[in-house]
Amino acid sequence: MKVKVVEFSSDWKKDFENEKAVLAVVLHGIEYELHHIGSTAIEGVAARPIIDMLLLVHDLDELDTRRSEIAVANYECLGEYGVSGRRYFRKLSEDGVVTHRMQAFLRSSDEAVRHLAFRDYLTYNRNAALQYSRLKSELAMANPYNLDAYNRGKDPFIKRVENEAIEWYENGTK
Repeated sequence: MKVKVVEFSSDWKKDFENEKAVLAVVLHGIEYELHHIGSTAIEGVAARPIIDMLLLVHDLDELDTRRSEIAVANYECLGEYGVSGRRYFRKLSEDGVVTHRMQAFLRSSDEAVRHLAFRDYLTYNRNAALQYSRLKSELAMANPYNLDAYNRGKDPFIKRVENEAIEWYENGTK
């Protein structure tokens, strides 16, 4: 599979809002928050055209009882998928390409803070956002068929900026 990074599209926000409406139907009756995260949520940042979402709930067991409803919305549940305390869902197009990913965590989790802080910090810090955008484009060109190498290449930047973002987020400097 080709690592495809494209310029920012305003359609991504619309796509998230459409998906949010679909998920509101299947999640009706449980208390949750749904956030658009990842690069497609950050104005001007190049991204792989996959809508990333963060679902925050009070009770993962309650969410687990909704697996069949979530499946009706064309999401497959992959369980924790390597991260303890997470539920990971993905939606595929008819030709098998991932179009949406949703990670669910407890509202109080460090993972929830990490994702929201990173998104909000890059929205606030345009210099960091542009650096990240350039890095992703360069990595995609250098590793057009190696998603693992692309992800490994982003990791040092993400870890460094994540630490800054969490401090910024927790100090209420947003």
